[in-house]
Amino acid sequence: MCEFNVAKAVTSLNSVRDFTELRSILADAAGALGFTYFALMQSNSSRTDAGGIVVLNYPTAYMQHQSETFAYRNSPILLAVRSHNAPFLWSNLATMMKLTADHKQYMAEAAAAGLRHGFTVPIHVPGEPSGFVSFARDGENSINEACLPQAYFIASHAFAAGRRLKAEIVNEGARQQLESNDRKIIMLVAKGKSRWAIARKLSVTENTVAKSLLRTKRYYQVGSQTQAVVH
Repeated sequence: MCEFNVAKAVTSLNSVRDFTELRSILADAAGALGFTYFALMQSNSSRTDAGGIVVLNYPTAYMQHQSETFAYRNSPILLAVRSHNAPFLWSNLATMMKLTADHKQYMAEAAAAGLRHGFTVPIHVPGEPSGFVSFARDGENSINEACLPQAYFIASHAFAAGRRLKAEIVNEGARQQLESNDRKIIMLVAKGKSRWAIARKLSVTENTVAKSLLRTKRYYQVGSQTQAVVH
């Protein structure tokens, strides 16, 4: 049995207001599901100036070691995330791929840091970098598998909340970067004017026009000038 009010947690995740609150909700959910640690991560997309999504409570010394030595390059967990869609237990990694000596060393170091037993949910959103949510714990006892469906549900909603919060940050940042000529330029594009013609009319360079159009596309979070014109 797994006694956990998943509906209440999902309601909280759907209305989360910032990453601090998201971290708190995940910490509570992880504890209720029998885990000590969690990690919600997605790398940065080159299409924006915003950073990636990182919400976790892994041991500080362990994360510092990962950062300083780039040890995460040997993580079989990250490898499995990139190549699998279904959630998986870390104890099943050997059945999913051939573990190298480096992979085994990585997992041994994770276990020594308190990340002995784990469950990971890969997240693949079309057009975005892959991400994941992991729950982990120490101890001799294995994970209560009765709680895995709830963990999967929480992971999915938590990742959606993280994407929403990041989008709000990106949108806010884009709005703050618009300049006075940007609306004039996109309106001239709507009238069929070329960048050369716009530059001459506004007494600016073509490079200035190009940068303005890039800002406008970021502002509306679209990939083309046509979509920006519609907005």
